[in-house]
Amino acid sequence: MSALAGPSFRYSYRKKRFVLTAILLSASLHALIAIAYMWTPEYDFSSPPQAIPITVSIVAPMAAPKNTVKAVESTVQQEELIQQARQEQSVKHKPEQEQSPALAKSKQPSTIAANTEKPIKTEKPKPNRSKPEPEKQSKEKQPEINQAASSKPSLETKRESKQISALRQGQQSEAGRAAKVSWQQALHAHLEREKRYPRQARRLKKKGMPVIRFTMDREGNVLDVELVKSSGTASLDKEAIELVGRAQPLVKPPSSVKGARLTLTLPINFSF
Repeated sequence: MSALAGPSFRYSYRKKRFVLTAILLSASLHALIAIAYMWTPEYDFSSPPQAIPITVSIVAPMAAPKNTVKAVESTVQQEELIQQARQEQSVKHKPEQEQSPALAKSKQPSTIAANTEKPIKTEKPKPNRSKPEPEKQSKEKQPEINQAASSKPSLETKRESKQISALRQGQQSEAGRAAKVSWQQALHAHLEREKRYPRQARRLKKKGMPVIRFTMDREGNVLDVELVKSSGTASLDKEAIELVGRAQPLVKPPSSVKGARLTLTLPINFSF
């Protein structure tokens, strides 16, 4: 029995040893394959540049014109000028009225003395029918005063109208800029909703910001798309180009933005 059992025992022992080594080799190979599949290289991802802040200024409503206050002031000035002219006329007439009684008194004694001596016919002095000069001057001054008073409010109204028109143009341009900025923000938000992150880039944790330029009509239809700046990852660049066509019709531009064909340049941010 011992002579026959020796070789068979050795054979079974070698067979078991061979099986164990084969199992260990297969397990180690599977472990190496799993480690190689799960291992990914480390990448130095730089954070994308921050978006440019957009400021929207709100212009206060235009104040009501002050034509009424200045018109009242101009009328008050006219009345004061007319009153001054009348006072000057009254002052010039008073010395003439005061001189006329004195002349009459001085002439009465001479006539009485002449009657007592001889009845000599005396010629009565002819009254001066010439009109007093101050009245002419005052009449000539009144139209000049009226013209000066009327010219002042007209100049002021012209200046105010120019200021009001300039304010209106500034408000319209400011409102047009605000409408354009809000439209661009709405368009960017619409594209962000339609954006899809590529699976391979997400699995490899790829980030980037490709820049695209596209042309659209006023109905939101895309006419042309091109890549201006690559992100360094082909899948991200491809998704940025396909995004614009997939998201149409785009947000329609406001009436303040002129042109039948509009060309825009936008960055598409791919980040986690």
